[in-house]
Amino acid sequence: MCALSGLIIALGLSLADCPEATKPGYNEMTATDASQITLSKGRIGYDITCVQEPQLCIRRAEALCRTGYHMIDEPQRRPRVQAYVDGKIQTIHTDNPNKITVECNN
Repeated sequence: MCALSGLIIALGLSLADCPEATKPGYNEMTATDASQITLSKGRIGYDITCVQEPQLCIRRAEALCRTGYHMIDEPQRRPRVQAYVDGKIQTIHTDNPNKITVECNN
């Protein structure tokens, strides 16, 4: 399934079934780099940098945080970028659309 990664991304399907996308580090298929971070109270999160487009950062967050995630930022103070995800437009509030920080749900 991961051999068709371009098609998976184009169709908006989850990358959670691709083992290489679920680990920290650089992922060639999405051109994203993810670093695991420890948040307060031992919660796990990731800094994700994407070279090509914000949608790929979102896809990588979905793969890394299989039980869901939320972005850590202050939306009222950040510029916005939009990405097409899961068949709908999502607005990402960030000062750098090529980098997001997410916290994984437990």
